[in-house]
Amino acid sequence: MKKTRDVARAAKEADCVVIVTDHKAFRQMELEEMVSLMKENPVIVDGRRIIIDLKKAMKSGFIYFGVGCGLEWYIFYTTKRITSCLPNRRYLRSNAIPRGMLTKTVKGASLRVVYITLYPKKYPRVKKIATSLKDKNVNFQVLTPKVITKLGNRKIQRIISALINYTSFLLQIFFAKADVYWITNSPDIFVLPLVWKKANYILDYRSPWPTQVKLEFGKGVLSRIAEYFTYTALKYPIAITTPSSTFLKDVKESGKRVYVIPNYPLKSDFKPNVSRQRFRELNGIKRDEKIVLFVGKLTVVEGVDILPSIVEELSKKTEKIALWIVGDGVLRPVTEQLEKNFPENVKFFGWRPHKEIPNFINAADVCIVPRHETPFFHYYNEENVHKISESMLFEKPIVSCGIAPSKEYLLVKRQDIVKGILEALEGKAPKPTPKTWEQNCTKKVLEVIEFLETLLLHA
Repeated sequence: MKKTRDVARAAKEADCVVIVTDHKAFRQMELEEMVSLMKENPVIVDGRRIIIDLKKAMKSGFIYFGVGCGLEWYIFYTTKRITSCLPNRRYLRSNAIPRGMLTKTVKGASLRVVYITLYPKKYPRVKKIATSLKDKNVNFQVLTPKVITKLGNRKIQRIISALINYTSFLLQIFFAKADVYWITNSPDIFVLPLVWKKANYILDYRSPWPTQVKLEFGKGVLSRIAEYFTYTALKYPIAITTPSSTFLKDVKESGKRVYVIPNYPLKSDFKPNVSRQRFRELNGIKRDEKIVLFVGKLTVVEGVDILPSIVEELSKKTEKIALWIVGDGVLRPVTEQLEKNFPENVKFFGWRPHKEIPNFINAADVCIVPRHETPFFHYYNEENVHKISESMLFEKPIVSCGIAPSKEYLLVKRQDIVKGILEALEGKAPKPTPKTWEQNCTKKVLEVIEFLETLLLHA
């Protein structure tokens, strides 16, 4: 580290300037001169808000981040900045790839791909893609957030936490180096640094983010910002991947090449380590008893608030059916109380490592997915809901509500879910077809890589 009292010397050949004091010298600095001294696409992080004229900062060529600047400011003032950085609108081929976003790759060299998602450890898809690329000529890396803050569960606390986490991760993304970035769209704002620096990126479209924002925070500024970011994210990738065919209608108008890569389980990594009968015995289940299994986050979105009515109705029908609940979340007290109220019919296991989940599914007789019907319920099916495809791997009958129709499970109305469970126990539910990542998805991942290599070599 070198120290200097000269502002210009400190900025020379720098990628980013971070202002942490409001000294007079910083207030009087010429922004245009600073830009000319720094590297391409210079960033300024104004920790003291000493730059009053924000328009001037943007016009000078800086990518500006200021403490206390709201999202409305960023969406308003970054529009021109993004537009000025966008590549030539001409396209190489019918798959609509901008010329300005392509960088050449030396033939025979390892393709460096950086996968970007805010919570990589909670996203099994990352490990699956890495497994498919093992022993291939690809340097696959995952960008892990350095700052994750959670101030609380109140709406304002979640918004502030998101602003802190997103700003930090945006800077990480901007300074990351790769031939191609593979980025999830939840949220779409993380695409902005890649657009700013004209990077090659693949969009992994897995969530209708604007619809979710509108549902949680209502129609307003936040939902309009989300819509803008989604529009930008879909406009400039070199290709799009998606975990389910249900998202195709959202991305087809982009004109990009699209690959559907479902979230099917890794067969090599998803196996029980205890026999079905032994696991049932260890948990006090008799031979003539039936197990209904719920696995997932303990939230309203996952339908945990529906479980009490299911148990109450089932207990009136028979005493030989037990509900097993595996998971954790904000509605944990609901499940704990449910176990206390129905000790003979409910067993709550809490959170369990993913490697243990095969034991629970293997021991179950019926698996349930009791979701609420929302404005985006039609997006979700066995292709992108992990617990459904994991149950399919063991050919367990699945009863669900509040998701898209499929021949792989019995879809019922919320009020008919107990009736559906009883029908499944009688063998009247569809028998699902096991589908694995190795058989159905690895080939698609390799097709994406082959497309990238061909594209970059001939750019």
